[in-house]
Amino acid sequence: CAASSIAAGARSVELCSASAVGGVTPSLSLARDFAALPHPDTSTLTVLVRVRDGDFFYTASEKECMISDVSLLQSVGVTSVAVGSLLPPPPGSSIPSLDVDFLNAVHDLGVEVTLHRACDDLLSRVPPP
Repeated sequence: CAASSIAAGARSVELCSASAVGGVTPSLSLARDFAALPHPDTSTLTVLVRVRDGDFFYTASEKECMISDVSLLQSVGVTSVAVGSLLPPPPGSSIPSLDVDFLNAVHDLGVEVTLHRACDDLLSRVPPP
């Protein structure tokens, strides 16, 4: 399916497993095969990095796991990942914030970073003006 999308001119293709639950990180061998697909410089092949389904409020251990996953994905040729993490709302607020420290830690590994559905979740919590 990814190869067909690339052949049809897709500018971006994202790989994940368990799309029925919003997606989680695929196996390393699947990611390796995906990253090896021939594609033009105008196409980006991105792998989702997400340790579990559910919300985007991750524990420190879950974030460490995702950072480790990014390093492993790099070792098989992945150069672009989709990640996201939210921080709980501060006292007196119902709106969480992006976990910028986590996003920077992933970016500092040297991969292209795309913010995934955590951003959509965050925006859905902001009341309309």
